[in-house]
Amino acid sequence: MKTFELKPTDENILNTYLSDSIGRNKEVLQFVNILNSIDGSCAIALEGKWGSGKTFFVKQVELVLNANNDFTSFLPKEKKGQIRQKQQLYLEPGQSIRPYVSVYYDSWANDSDNDPALSLVYTIMQTTSNDYSLVDRDYLDAGIRILDSFLGTQWTDIVESLKGDDALSQLKKDKTIEEKIKAFLAALLPEKGERLIVFVDELDRCSPSYAVRLLERIKHYFDNENITFVFSVNIDELQHTIKKFYGATFDGARYLDRFFDLRVQLPKVELENYYSQLNFSSQSSTWSIMCDAMIRKYNMQMREISRYLQLYRLAVGKRLEKMETSRQHFLQSERYYCLMYVVPIMIALKLINPQKYSDFVEGKDPSPLIEAAEYLRIGFFSDLLEQNESYESAPANSGTKVVTLEEKMKAMYKGLFVTDYNLDWNPKCIGKARFNNDTRKIVEGVTGLLSTYAQYDD
Repeated sequence: MKTFELKPTDENILNTYLSDSIGRNKEVLQFVNILNSIDGSCAIALEGKWGSGKTFFVKQVELVLNANNDFTSFLPKEKKGQIRQKQQLYLEPGQSIRPYVSVYYDSWANDSDNDPALSLVYTIMQTTSNDYSLVDRDYLDAGIRILDSFLGTQWTDIVESLKGDDALSQLKKDKTIEEKIKAFLAALLPEKGERLIVFVDELDRCSPSYAVRLLERIKHYFDNENITFVFSVNIDELQHTIKKFYGATFDGARYLDRFFDLRVQLPKVELENYYSQLNFSSQSSTWSIMCDAMIRKYNMQMREISRYLQLYRLAVGKRLEKMETSRQHFLQSERYYCLMYVVPIMIALKLINPQKYSDFVEGKDPSPLIEAAEYLRIGFFSDLLEQNESYESAPANSGTKVVTLEEKMKAMYKGLFVTDYNLDWNPKCIGKARFNNDTRKIVEGVTGLLSTYAQYDD
């Protein structure tokens, strides 16, 4: 079973930028323009929900910056040229991108470190050179060799105080650490770039104590007019994290305003472009129309979209090929409706809103079934009509009863999730569809990924 998630690997970052296959190149270059316009110390919050592609976005920004700095980028010359050529589509004539030194810092990966300042300095050391050897606690010695090679300067005096059997203890004891870090940063740039851009990612996933300490360390130790920090965060979640540290009554929003000079909203991904990366077409069949409708209705983010489509393909994989064709009754009507209509709704609810899913399958809330009907043509539900019924108006004295689609949705919902078939052995007949206990078990089994329709090896 393969994953459908578009992971932020170096290959994916590069290929999706060169092809603009997720439709964000314009916004990537607009963000680069923001960085290009900054002259003083600045901290930017790049806001987006979990799974919205923040990591992907900042790594594409970093890719563009690296391609425009010949002193620090280790990209092959051919790739640099392709990236620069692509960016000209979005820049003004004659506009250029200033040479920056960029560093990507994964907060979550460093969450177990005792002091964020030490790990951040170490990350900068690692990123700005590719000639180093790391051996346990001797990494600071390696850092000195990196900087000696990187700047052609002897750094022993500046970094020596960070060495020792307990580097963290030395950090805490050293009253001049702030000045040492500022000296380290000030000497980093002159030969390698005009400004240091540090992308701080995954901060909202860190433990409250680490998140607060990292923000405080950056505020006090890294306040430099030649540094821009970009925090890619879910602001709501980060505020909750701050409150967990300081208490429920603490104003997390005002606290964060101390740190962020700009707040930029990550744009939504172009769905059709992203679908193409997942080998999914939103209009190829009824089931794909339903999946697309659920994605839009519940405002799914990139990671949720890939998981949702993977779950549905897995759940009914052995029937997808047949369901791609025109409507043929290879199944009884009730199973057809379950696989094509009900299951996409249930999987979406289970992924996005577990409480609503529970209410739905426990017979308490038919609204998801009713609301989703608007996304399909009314003819799709023709098998739910009796011979003398119609969804359309009928001539007087024709003997045709006009019914609403909502009535049929409620009847189908009752047949699937409300009726107790242990007490009532008669199936609930709605037009050609016959709902009974076996139908309910099929729906539950398919949604739970343990049915004969599931396909695990695709």
